[in-house]
Amino acid sequence: MASGTVFNIVILWNVLNKSNGSAIIQEFKGHEGVIFGIDFTDDGKKLCSVSDDRTLRVWTVNDKKSVVLYGHTSRIWDCILTDKFAITVSEDTTCRVWDYNNESCAACWEGHYGKDIWCVAMSPNRDIIATGGGDSGVRLWDLKDLEHNRIESTNALKEISLPKPEMYIDPALKPIKWKAHEGKVFDVYFEKSNNPNIIYFFSYNVNNEMFWSEIDVSDITKPVVNLKKKIKLTVNTVMCLAYSEEHKILLMGCRHGSVIVYKITNDDPNETIEPVFRYTGAHGRDALTCITIDESLSTNNSLVFYSTGRDGNYIQFRATGKLLNGDENEQEPIKIEEIGKSKITKGWLEKIIIVNNTKLLLGFFQKRFFVYNDDKKYEVMSIACGGAHRKWYFSTQTETINKAEFSFYRKEKLYVYLRNIKVQKPFKEEKIQDNLHGKEIRAIKFIDDSLIEGNKTKEDNGLLITGAEDSLLKFLKYDPETSIQIHSRSSIRKHTSVIKNLGFSVGLNNLLFTSGACEELNAWKLEIKDNNSEMMCDSDLYINCVSYVSAPHVSPVSSETRIMDMDVISLGSLKLREYANDNGIHLVIAGYSDSLTRLWIFNENTSKFEVIACGKLTNRCILRTKFQVMEFADNSKALVALISATDDINNKQRIVIATGGDDNAGSVAYVDISKNDQNILSVSKYEKFTQEFAHASALTDVKIFNDSYLLTISEDQRLNIWSIEINENGKIKLVLIESKYMDIADVSCMDVKKIRCVFF
Repeated sequence: MASGTVFNIVILWNVLNKSNGSAIIQEFKGHEGVIFGIDFTDDGKKLCSVSDDRTLRVWTVNDKKSVVLYGHTSRIWDCILTDKFAITVSEDTTCRVWDYNNESCAACWEGHYGKDIWCVAMSPNRDIIATGGGDSGVRLWDLKDLEHNRIESTNALKEISLPKPEMYIDPALKPIKWKAHEGKVFDVYFEKSNNPNIIYFFSYNVNNEMFWSEIDVSDITKPVVNLKKKIKLTVNTVMCLAYSEEHKILLMGCRHGSVIVYKITNDDPNETIEPVFRYTGAHGRDALTCITIDESLSTNNSLVFYSTGRDGNYIQFRATGKLLNGDENEQEPIKIEEIGKSKITKGWLEKIIIVNNTKLLLGFFQKRFFVYNDDKKYEVMSIACGGAHRKWYFSTQTETINKAEFSFYRKEKLYVYLRNIKVQKPFKEEKIQDNLHGKEIRAIKFIDDSLIEGNKTKEDNGLLITGAEDSLLKFLKYDPETSIQIHSRSSIRKHTSVIKNLGFSVGLNNLLFTSGACEELNAWKLEIKDNNSEMMCDSDLYINCVSYVSAPHVSPVSSETRIMDMDVISLGSLKLREYANDNGIHLVIAGYSDSLTRLWIFNENTSKFEVIACGKLTNRCILRTKFQVMEFADNSKALVALISATDDINNKQRIVIATGGDDNAGSVAYVDISKNDQNILSVSKYEKFTQEFAHASALTDVKIFNDSYLLTISEDQRLNIWSIEINENGKIKLVLIESKYMDIADVSCMDVKKIRCVFF
């Protein structure tokens, strides 16, 4: 038996030793941290240990030497050892497979979010690995894939010495030569057209002169080349391009990470087309390497495309605008929105291809070419090729890349890897259980039915949105009629730290506001469509959250300032100002950890945040903020801001407020507001009631619903339902109706939604 200690030592014991002597056989020393996991090989001749020091050590029994393997960036929690491989899982959310005989990392699997993969297990036949993460997800990995997916040696490659050109060119196709440019041709590109007999050909020279030609191969023996357009370049180096024949849009990527858009409006070959839009800095100052159009998500009114860059990111864009539909309005020709962005590698991303609606990302890292399945979040192939600075080609017939080929040029020779795997995976789905968040959820909201576009009407669409300490914004779905199982539909990582607050507002668009640590306040354009939508990408829903704009930091120490709470309201829907056009104007009230309350205005028309008021009522952290609309007998309205209030309802001139705190008590109060002839508001009456020991521990959230009921949750894992009663003398009190135990520890937030007469 082996054991690990907090003294950084692995101890080997003889458990059958019945003598009075020591049962310790051997001590293995070398770790510099607490031992978290140990495992033996089947024959017991080797064992491995993982530690707080981020290393894996493989020991041989009766030998004090060890193989030390580095790679994890955080603590390693668990391990498994076989005759060939060691498998480890870590706090850095990766599972690594180590070929310890060659002292190398054979695979690094990433599929969990947030923080920590806590445990790992192996099937009895030693071919399937299961991992469980702090995000509540369980994933399966095929260990046999390593035999096919990681190519280390040139023995698996075919080496070809290039023959003379006449030996591999179709004899029926005679070489075509034409003078296209004055001076040297810098680069050329091919693009497919909808006509199988027409090939688009782009070329440009060192003088930044680009020609767009059509090669007609209707008669293969006599190809015809015709000039289609001249293109004015505004960049020095074009890295890639893509053309949408349906929208007549040409997209280019340049070495400085920008996207340039051209619109084709006629068939005049003598016309020189100029850019109609430029999206700068998409990939910072790194080169943009590929643009791929996604026809499955594009519509008549929008064009969806992806870009990859040498910053390791891929970005999803959507182009909209009147010019896209053929309207040559000079004032608003085209608009490009960044829908999503994800960093895949520390190396270069060179291309994205879409096979059977699955996105495969191709890139290079540490002298290796890799293929990454973005939908299932794992690397499906890796080949040692020497690095990215070479000509290469990859193609696959299936998203599983069972039938694929990769070729590259090195030292005047062509190397080809041909892959034809007929072995089926031992399991159908990599995910046994969907992941949620890797850290504590700090905000949760139901998504109202009115925010969903489409013809279908449901009483409960089963949609939730959550924000957590892992900085992820997640869209979740459940079926309220058949199951309470929650499934993840979409994840967005835009915040750099904790997301504490969520809010919806409807103006020119459906907007989602998020805020939290590091003074981050973001506005998103929310798009949710049911399966009647032409933008289908899910079995029943299309969910899209477009990054809109971020508020500027206004605190002197923004890295330490947190937005503790916020509320948002649309001025256009309130119509407080009779003669003003407030469409697209939103008010945001935010309470900060620096004890200040700030009132922001967000204008959809200009896409800008602006602070219009700032106040300080206390020297302590502001925990709650809330807007309340007051309606008076003369049909006038007033907007009231409540600070450090948890939840409230408005009964015309009366506001009922509920609060809860770490003193285990719950309080409820009402405030009567009156208005004089000068339209000045004042408090005419105030009554408060405190229910001591409302819970056995601190209250974490309270919600008022149906005007007369209060829900409270606490660290004691109880959900209490209270009745708010106000007698004829104006006295207010709380009466406990029911208390329910919850099997979830440390509940931090809740939301309430009424469905018929049932509340969730």
